[in-house]
Amino acid sequence: MKKSAGQIRGKAGSADRRAAAKKLLVLALAVTVSSAVYFWAITLEKYWKTAVIAYLVAASVVIIAYFIVNRGLTENNITPEMISDELSAEEKAGLIERAAERKKKTSWMLVLFIAIITPVMIDLLRLFVFSRLFDLSGS
Repeated sequence: MKKSAGQIRGKAGSADRRAAAKKLLVLALAVTVSSAVYFWAITLEKYWKTAVIAYLVAASVVIIAYFIVNRGLTENNITPEMISDELSAEEKAGLIERAAERKKKTSWMLVLFIAIITPVMIDLLRLFVFSRLFDLSGS
């Protein structure tokens, strides 16, 4: 009896789906909390400029840190053939392994960046795009 692709993957496939679902849930929760804090802060007329600037600075710091830790993504998706021949096979394998570890360890930074920048982007769309669309429609 021939097995389907889903049966071949078995537990590994379901573990990947669970991990992806968990990451999506964490991202949704982070965006929700970040959006709630941002939109609460901009409703306070005295502090709206501070909130916008703080969110943009925080997003900039997180994304710059991500690129610094991951060495500018220069070691992203590298193969042993792409690495200098001066290194031994063990050093090449170690370099590739360390790059993969750094990428995995810093994935939380991308979640944080998305959570920080999403409410700002929604606010900018609301202010500059949606308001123009409603003005054009005569509403």
